[in-house]
Amino acid sequence: MFSIGLRGPQWSCDPTTNGFEGSGQESDYITNQSGEVVTKTTMDEGVMTWDYTNVYADGQLFATYDAQGLHFQLNDWLGTRRVTTDYAGVVEETCASLPYGSGLSCSGSEYAPNEQHFTGKTHDAESGLDYFGARYYSENDARFLSPDWSAKVEPVPYAKMDDPQSLNLYGYMLDSPLDGVDQDGHSTLVFDGKTHTITLYSKSGTKLGTYPAYNNVDSHASIGKLVNGTYPMLDTTSPHLHPGPEGKENGAIGPGGIYRMKRFKGADGKPHSGVGVHAGRATKPDLAGRSGPAHATEGCIRTNDAGIAKITATVKTDPLTSTTVENNRTPKPPRNLTSNR
Repeated sequence: MFSIGLRGPQWSCDPTTNGFEGSGQESDYITNQSGEVVTKTTMDEGVMTWDYTNVYADGQLFATYDAQGLHFQLNDWLGTRRVTTDYAGVVEETCASLPYGSGLSCSGSEYAPNEQHFTGKTHDAESGLDYFGARYYSENDARFLSPDWSAKVEPVPYAKMDDPQSLNLYGYMLDSPLDGVDQDGHSTLVFDGKTHTITLYSKSGTKLGTYPAYNNVDSHASIGKLVNGTYPMLDTTSPHLHPGPEGKENGAIGPGGIYRMKRFKGADGKPHSGVGVHAGRATKPDLAGRSGPAHATEGCIRTNDAGIAKITATVKTDPLTSTTVENNRTPKPPRNLTSNR
C-alpha cells in the first residue's frame, strides 16, 4: 500500500499503515553459495528459534537435522524426495507426486523435516511454487512464472529452431519432465562458432569465464558442425571420464573428460549420442596442422584443459543444464512443397 505525495508514490514498511497484516512470526533461511537452504530459523514475537539444518553431499540434499533428531532423505533419479527415515532407517514418511511435481501426497508421519520436494527444490506451501534459483516454478501449471533469459540479448533465448518445445520460454525441460532436471531455470554454457569461444555462466547469469573453443569436425564424420540451438546436457554434475589413451593430455578427449549432450538429431538427419564438450590433443596436430582446441573432432566442441577444469569446479554446486550453440551452423529451412509448373 502506498500514498501519492509531492515526490510521487511513498511506500511504507509500517504494518499499521501499509495494509499488510502479519502474524508476528516470520521464517528466515540461511543458504549456501549455490542458493540451497542450509538452515531455517523462525522469529516469533522477537524470539528466534532454530528449526532445522540440511546436509548436502555432491550437490544433493540427503539428510536433515532438527529437534527430533536426524532424518535421511531417499530420492528418485530426479532428486525428488520419496522416502524419509530416522537415523536408524525406520521409515517415517513416503511421498508420491505426478511427473511435473503436482499432486504431492505423503503418508506416514504428518511431520516433514524440510520444504524440499520436487527435484530437491524448496516448495512454498502458501503459494504452491518451487524456487529454482533463477525463476519460480508452478507445479500445477507445469511452467515457470517468468520467461527464460540469456546474458546475451537474443530474440528467443536458448531456442533450438528444429525443436518447437524450446520456443516456449516458460516451459520446463522441453515438456519431458522425466528426462532430467532444470537445476536453476537457466542455462550455463554458450559456444560461439564465430569468435571460437565457449563461455560459462552461473545460474544468476554472471559470466564465470571465456575459453577458446572450436567445432572443427573431421571430414569423414557425417554429423558435421553442430546446428545453432540449445542442447540439454546428459552430464550435469561431473564429466564422463575416458580411461586409457583417450584420456591423456594428447588423447582424443583429454584428462578432464567430456560433458555429453543428450541424444539429438544432427544436421545429417541421424540421431547422435556421445557428442559434447571436451579438451584433448593439447600439442598433437590433426591433418590440417591444428592442435589444441582447434584440432578436429568427431562432432564435439573442443576447448582447453582450463575451460574443462572451470566447468568441473562450477557444476559441483551449479549443475550444467544445457549448451547453447550460436553463429555456427544455420538450420536448413523447411523444403518448399509448392510447385512452379
